[in-house]
Amino acid sequence: MIGAARVVGSQFQVEQFFLRNPAEEKAQLAALASFVDGASAIVSYNGKSFDLPIINTRYVLNRIKNPFLDFEHFDLLHIARRVWRRRLKQCNLGNIEKEILGFFRSGVDIPGYLVPEFIAITFCEAIQAKFQVSFITMRTMSLVCSRSLIFFQKFWKIPALSIFPTRRTGFQSVN
Repeated sequence: MIGAARVVGSQFQVEQFFLRNPAEEKAQLAALASFVDGASAIVSYNGKSFDLPIINTRYVLNRIKNPFLDFEHFDLLHIARRVWRRRLKQCNLGNIEKEILGFFRSGVDIPGYLVPEFIAITFCEAIQAKFQVSFITMRTMSLVCSRSLIFFQKFWKIPALSIFPTRRTGFQSVN
């Protein structure tokens, strides 16, 4: 599964590209390329080291033009570490959600490397959980980006930008 989101006007649009079997990979990558058409940057959380190299390799192996080659890349993990390193011991996304954004994910989160095991046991429940986790992750990244922008705006005293929602989420509060 590849999750992608974009801001169009005031709308936060999420798309999830699910690969049911390996024969569909070219279609999945083509759909992703279509979704990001017209964009010039990617925002990720640890995507610079993990997600994007894998996606780039998949484009090469499938001999499809890679839409991400000329993109600027803003990895929020590196930004989060700079902004909150003195406050937090760990800057993984779950800890940022809890300690900075004030919410936690309810339900089961299945680490990506365990998905094959869950598919063998309870396919529908595992895949549904993965879709939910992917969606929440993309919403969280928009909030982390927004909080980081607010931090930098205060630090450098620059005018406010209002391209990301500040806290319109359906998450359960920790407090």
